[in-house]
Amino acid sequence: MIALVTKSVTNCGDEFGALIAGAEGYEVARALRATLSYPFEIAGEQIQLDVSVGIALSEPNSPGVNLLRRADEAMYRAKRERLGVASWDGSIMSSGR
Repeated sequence: MIALVTKSVTNCGDEFGALIAGAEGYEVARALRATLSYPFEIAGEQIQLDVSVGIALSEPNSPGVNLLRRADEAMYRAKRERLGVASWDGSIMSSGR
């Protein structure tokens, strides 16, 4: 199983993807969100990011472009509904914080 995690930082629009082999995609996504959401300081300014993560699991014989599109759709759902993390599972979407 391969999970693709996409992340978007609010107000910046920066996104990246991560391919995660194995069944730990959801746990990795939650850990990634928690880590990136932790406040930090730059030049005396406190910075806190609002991170949304979308997950899509690979499907046999499905083109990789579908994986990226599905992860992106899940990420935008997580952002729109303020879910933190949302996953696309092929027929329905599931979510969690």
